[in-house]
Amino acid sequence: SHAQQQAVLNLLTSYFTAINHHDYQQYLDLHDAQQQRDLTVGAFDSGYRKTKDSAATLTSLTPAGSGTLAAAVSFTSHQPASNSPTDTTCTDWNITLYLRSQSGSYVIGASPSGYHASYSAC
Repeated sequence: SHAQQQAVLNLLTSYFTAINHHDYQQYLDLHDAQQQRDLTVGAFDSGYRKTKDSAATLTSLTPAGSGTLAAAVSFTSHQPASNSPTDTTCTDWNITLYLRSQSGSYVIGASPSGYHASYSAC
C-alpha cells in the first residue's frame, strides 16, 4: 500500500542519513531490539566512518513472511578503497533490508540465514 511504501521510504531516508552523517545512535534506533544488541559503535565506525552513500533507490517491496517486508535497495557508496569489498573508492550496491512493523513505522530486522548483498565497482 501507499502508506507502507511511504513508511519504508521514511526509514530508508533515515538509514542513509545516519550513515552519511556518521550518526551511530540514529542508525541504532532504526533496528529492532535483537539487531541493536549486535550493533556496536566500533563496528559502525569501522564500516561507515568514511562512507558517503548516494542515489539510494527502493527497487522493490515484497512480503517476506511472518509480517516482514523485504525492501530491495540499490545505491552507490564512496569510501576509501581499503574499506571497499571491491578495493575501489566507488561501489554500486544492491541490498535487501528485512523490515518489521513497530509502532506505526518500520525497523530493520535480521536478514535470513545465507543472505548476501551484491556489489560491483563503479
